[in-house]
Amino acid sequence: MQRLLLIKASNDFPAITFPLGMMYISSALKNQHPEIEVNLFDLRLKRETYKTFEEKLLAFKPTVVGISFLSVEIDSAREIARRIRSEEHTSELQ
Repeated sequence: MQRLLLIKASNDFPAITFPLGMMYISSALKNQHPEIEVNLFDLRLKRETYKTFEEKLLAFKPTVVGISFLSVEIDSAREIARRIRSEEHTSELQ
């Protein structure tokens, strides 16, 4: 089974908006391709930590990961990508 993990990067702003783009993608995939398991992870909610993200990543074992971010969230997006590509996680995800 294909598994897609969609991640919303964090920022330092107190305002939180719904990750509509990720929600649209998730909904469309669930309707058109029910065989694909989709999971959303928003680092902004409850100020989720990168450690929590890594635990989710290893537990879910996605075949594809998407990262959603605004330009002000580029540092968080880079950190997410770095952690996904790290040697210790790459071997465990395969």
